Amino acid sequence: MDTRRKPQRIPKFSTKKVDYQEKILKTLKEAGRPMSYKELGMKVRFNPKEMEAFKSALRQLRRDNKIEYKNDFFRLRRIKGTPALITRVNETFGFAKLLDETESEVFIPGSALRGAMPKDEVMLKVTPGDRDLPVGEVLEITKPYDGLISGEVQLDEQGHMVLNPDGFTRFAITLEREMPENCQVGCKVLAQITKRGTRHFEHRAKVTQVLGDAKKAYMSALAMIATTGVHTDFTPEVEQMAEKLNRKGLDPKEVAKRVDLRDEIIFTIDSADTKDIDDAVSLKKTPKGWILGVHIADVSHYVTENSPIDQEALFRGTSIYYADMVIPMLPKALSNGICSLNPQEDRLAFSCIASLDTSGKLVDYHFQKSVIRSRVKGVYKEINALLKGEADDEIMRKYKGLEDTLFKMSELAAVLQNNRFARGSMDIDTKECKIITNTRHEVLDIVPRERGWSEHMIEEFMLVANEAAAALGRKLELPFVYRVHEDPSPDRISELKVLAEKLGIQGTSVLIPKVRPFELSRLLNQSKGQPYEKLFNTQLLRSMAKAKYAPTPIGHYGLVLNDYAHFTSPIRRYPDLAIHRILSAYLAGMSQKEIAKRYEEFVKKASASSTECEIQAMRIERDCESCYMAEYMLKHIGDQYDGIISAVTPNGMFVEIPNGVEGFIHVSTLKGEYDYDEKIALIEKASKRSFRVGDPIHIEVVSANVSAGRIDFKLSE
Repeated sequence: MDTRRKPQRIPKFSTKKVDYQEKILKTLKEAGRPMSYKELGMKVRFNPKEMEAFKSALRQLRRDNKIEYKNDFFRLRRIKGTPALITRVNETFGFAKLLDETESEVFIPGSALRGAMPKDEVMLKVTPGDRDLPVGEVLEITKPYDGLISGEVQLDEQGHMVLNPDGFTRFAITLEREMPENCQVGCKVLAQITKRGTRHFEHRAKVTQVLGDAKKAYMSALAMIATTGVHTDFTPEVEQMAEKLNRKGLDPKEVAKRVDLRDEIIFTIDSADTKDIDDAVSLKKTPKGWILGVHIADVSHYVTENSPIDQEALFRGTSIYYADMVIPMLPKALSNGICSLNPQEDRLAFSCIASLDTSGKLVDYHFQKSVIRSRVKGVYKEINALLKGEADDEIMRKYKGLEDTLFKMSELAAVLQNNRFARGSMDIDTKECKIITNTRHEVLDIVPRERGWSEHMIEEFMLVANEAAAALGRKLELPFVYRVHEDPSPDRISELKVLAEKLGIQGTSVLIPKVRPFELSRLLNQSKGQPYEKLFNTQLLRSMAKAKYAPTPIGHYGLVLNDYAHFTSPIRRYPDLAIHRILSAYLAGMSQKEIAKRYEEFVKKASASSTECEIQAMRIERDCESCYMAEYMLKHIGDQYDGIISAVTPNGMFVEIPNGVEGFIHVSTLKGEYDYDEKIALIEKASKRSFRVGDPIHIEVVSANVSAGRIDFKLSE
């Protein structure tokens, strides 16, 4: 249950038309055949006044060996290689993802990049590498990325304005002389590449928009989002449609068709500042066990199939949350309005009613369309205090009449959690920071995010509903969007075993290719409270396959469940909305055959798209929050902290300070020469002094780069 705040409006960004070289290459590629000069000119449709520019583009493409002219026809130059997408470019190297079924990652030395940038499609010459990754050389950039890039405006040695680009090259890019009036040194800007070179420093760019002070994380986050292509505003059509649905409210005819649960004790539990409330709960204890109700906002009733709102939601895939910002999947009129399960308001819901025996085993379940009225907007912090017997009078008044239900919920959640751990579900600790900002989006403080029992309680209840939804989809053989988690790869488990042995963890013989989740859970518990706990948590997490969405129910390795899907958050996740739509069709009486015909292709598309959107959202959230942490630490240059070494690399070590912020100590700032004991320690050659993961250490803050989200420390002797 993530903390979510009121969405802030994020400005739209401008783009630039492609040049004639790009038009010619695109035209030849789409045609898939040679073209004469006359036909190519007609297809490109250049302005007669720009004929010389068109001819110049043809000459340049021939010089660059991108096209060839033979027998009075132009054609794309055929280069044998492996198609790939450039994913990352660092200071001296880059990475690409092969555009084939393997989607393998390839390492590319800086000299072999040929000026390629992130999001370029390229042809690679791929050879085996010394390590696990194959090595690539860029033979051709087949489809240059023509979107926006971002960076900070600086001056070069000659006093000319250049762009120090965010995150992909150590070379500044020369800027065109034509500048917006408000463009100054130190500004965060968006720019468009106007000329490509065969090396990064040969590129040229034009500033298209000035965002603001590059030392402000808010500006870095805006720039990051602009360059990803994420939609930050809804079209007028979508906004108006959502507003109309919100104003219309509940249709009495629709309410009359539903199971009326408005007199039941149902309420929500969320963070205090949550605006988009999509789940509520109820519970009754019986002689045979419990009847748990998980009541989810019936978003599919309002967001109809293939409507403009639905198409936009599919494109976004998920809401994105970072610091004080929200980029919602649905317009505010729906997410915070008619769909949100606000207290003391009638709302349409999709209810999962689950029967569990006294041992917490799921014995029966059914789904129904309902109308509910939440008694109260429960808040995690308040309910945690109530369950611990520490609630003040104000909290007791707020939850009057709900105390008995809350204690029963706590009892059931404890049983469910124990069952989950008993079957081997892993309790991987991923500590998070909470970034506190003011109304100007400036960082005031960073504190560890606290998670109490009520957060775990709600998670256990959501797991029950999600499992039931997936079980029903599989049982009825419906086309479905499942949440799946494959077994870890044998190579990753082998690497984890080497690390565990170095750390002195007992019982590592269980780390075999088909290791059971229960065994990993046991090793995880063994590491708790140890100096290396965070390192082992992190490496175990990296050894796992990434959970994703799929139309095939292959189960969830981490949760140790055969059936799992996402049913409980349709306001902020598209897969939940997708299976609501399919289950709604089933409840309405549509046959399995009809449902299959209607939704088989849809679930394939929704699964793939939602997985991609989730990965992108997680990257944006992580990178944006790193910028906010760097902004905060800018105010603490020279300050000293006690910290813990959280990780080591050949180049240095990461240190975590009490507020959860991590900084890096480069090995060059340490006295002496050091050997690297892989992932465990840096050991000085002469004195054998070591810096081991988990060791306490006293540091001083040296620098912070907001754009890069990087913080540097040094030892404080």
